[in-house]
Amino acid sequence: MAKRIWGDVWSNLVLVATVLVYVVYIALAGYTLTHLPPVPSVVETENGTVLFTGGEVISGKVLMQKYGLFDYGSFWGFGGYYRTDFTALALKVINQTADPPTIKVDGLAYSSITDSETSKWIVSNDYVKAYNTLYNELYNILYNNSSSYGLKPNLVSPNDLRNITAFILWGAMISLLGYTNGFPYMPQQTQPSVNVSLSTWIMVIILLAVLVSMVSYASLKILDHWRDPRISVPLPPPSASQRIGLIGIFFASVLAGVQGLLGYLAMHYYVDPEGILGLINFLPFNVTRALHLNMAVVWIALTWIAFSIFALPYLGVPLSRKLSFAILGLTLFAGVGLLLGILFSYNQLIPSPYWFIFGAQGKPNDVDQGTFWLLLVALIFFLASSLFFKASKSTAEPLRPLTRITAIGLLGSGIGAIFGSLPIIAPWPNFTEDQFFLWIMIHSFVEGFWPSIVIPVILILLVVNNLVPPSLATMAASIDSVSEILYGMIGTAHHYYFGGEPLFWIYLGASAAILEVIPILFLTYYAILLWRRGETKTEF
Repeated sequence: MAKRIWGDVWSNLVLVATVLVYVVYIALAGYTLTHLPPVPSVVETENGTVLFTGGEVISGKVLMQKYGLFDYGSFWGFGGYYRTDFTALALKVINQTADPPTIKVDGLAYSSITDSETSKWIVSNDYVKAYNTLYNELYNILYNNSSSYGLKPNLVSPNDLRNITAFILWGAMISLLGYTNGFPYMPQQTQPSVNVSLSTWIMVIILLAVLVSMVSYASLKILDHWRDPRISVPLPPPSASQRIGLIGIFFASVLAGVQGLLGYLAMHYYVDPEGILGLINFLPFNVTRALHLNMAVVWIALTWIAFSIFALPYLGVPLSRKLSFAILGLTLFAGVGLLLGILFSYNQLIPSPYWFIFGAQGKPNDVDQGTFWLLLVALIFFLASSLFFKASKSTAEPLRPLTRITAIGLLGSGIGAIFGSLPIIAPWPNFTEDQFFLWIMIHSFVEGFWPSIVIPVILILLVVNNLVPPSLATMAASIDSVSEILYGMIGTAHHYYFGGEPLFWIYLGASAAILEVIPILFLTYYAILLWRRGETKTEF
């Protein structure tokens, strides 16, 4: 009875950590989204010439997404790295043609888009030359000679290039005004603030303090459960419905192979920007990169669902062949639709406004998926989570906490997918809004909740094979899951250093992100100890 109570306590801690991290982000979203880098109503030169408007900046940002340019170059360091960072390019042009310190902001320096719509920026007259020089550079790369730079021929129309130029030049001005903490670093233009150095020292101190305390606590808990009895759970041969999971593994293997081929093609573009076999006409670098990265998302998700179909009957939740096929079919539909959406959208085959929903959002850092497909992925995760929650009430009692932790991990990933799909219908107007939400989704898929799915699953296998005591497995999975969720999700903020978010994120991100290494170190620590525990049976 005491072991069951402790198992419930451990799994409840994982649930509390999940709720806590999303409450933190929702609570801080209000302040963050009302303190964005300002988009001025207009940027004028000292002699009254209109350089560009805020509407052109917002339109340029949307066009960057539509054309998949964040999968080609980067902006404030976010995105693809095949070409230059667009912000660094603009800063270089400004350095060669203009006088950066002459930017004057008529309005609040740190305001929301709503407040800043009434503001006007005044820049020196030579910014006209900077704008025209940047436009000509982009005209050559993105339109006139685009096929010589790894892109589809004549990708971006000259009219759209005007808005894209406005967006990129705005990003360089935001860097000059200090919103990106000195990034990208350009001598005599930008430099890291004192907050970067201070947060680094705080990060080191917190790592040492937490590492010592967590290692001590985990070691004591391992000793508490070292001599606990192990169990053996005899399992019958898999049924026909369980074997349906093998179909998912087959498709996952195929996608992993295709992903490797796309990786080869992406590398080839670095050597020969014009590509091979005419593939640049529908598989240019940005499309290749996006498909290569998203295939990993799809085949990993497929393995989760395939394992669920295989394991749930052993955990007390029988699945009929019809239901197993339905779950796997829905997952395959979402995965294939997601990939085809990127292919068609980046090739400009899906009209506005549907490209954002059914094609590709085009956000930087691998959040390319159309919002419809992301919401469908969230639904699949919620379905799998509900089945594991059901299993946590029907499976053998020693396995219930581990099964419940798996359910919580799937739930957390599903919530993260919803964050990544926001605002669902149309792109955010401000680049920093994208950064805030997309990194929550990315970390929910990787550093945050992936360990909470994978580690309990592995430990379930060790328990049923009489290798690890259930109490020890529950403790290990819970400590690792809680720390991964807290540090990995709050540590998302280490991506906010240079994305224009308010200053407090740099300290919160540094403090939490450095702690992400602790559960990773524990994986090795646990593996060695659990192997030793299995080898020596019940002797210390």
